[in-house]
Amino acid sequence: ALLLTGLALQLPPATAANPPEETADKPPKFPPQSLDFTDIDLQGGYILGSIQMTTSANESDVDDYAVYIAFTKDGLNRSLLATLPTGFPGKVMNQYLPFGGVDLEPLGFSPADSFYLICYSRNTFGETRGPAFFSRDRAVPTNLAQNIEFYDQDVRPKLISGQAIITAAEDDSDVEAYVVYRAVLEVE
Repeated sequence: ALLLTGLALQLPPATAANPPEETADKPPKFPPQSLDFTDIDLQGGYILGSIQMTTSANESDVDDYAVYIAFTKDGLNRSLLATLPTGFPGKVMNQYLPFGGVDLEPLGFSPADSFYLICYSRNTFGETRGPAFFSRDRAVPTNLAQNIEFYDQDVRPKLISGQAIITAAEDDSDVEAYVVYRAVLEVE
């Protein structure tokens, strides 16, 4: 049993100027504001680049931020990619992925898979989800076009016209588009 004697403890009433503590024992109230990423590694199965995240405008109940990679924007099978500190409310923070990139295969992804990066504000009591960013593993296609044919149909010198016929790769699952470049070789 607890016996209190002496003066009674008086607490000021909750008012707009003195609101009750709403964040005690709860996840952060404010999530990160935005997220951006571009994969600059052209090797399939690896991602490399800078994660840009705009932090919460109010970090009063945020211990840190976490950026996860996941199969869906809901965070299915997510894996932690980066942790960012607090101390820059409402500012853009950059977090570079480790040199050499992040190997996606141990995380369950195949080369050229699409994925989501999702950011959260975190504290001891949980996390609050922020924006999700859709991205794709940029990779040079491993399956090349089988053939290209072009016949110049313009009889004028130094001008060409005609139709390029491209025979697609047998497996073009990693090809988004075929691009044809014109090179000129002048012999004197």
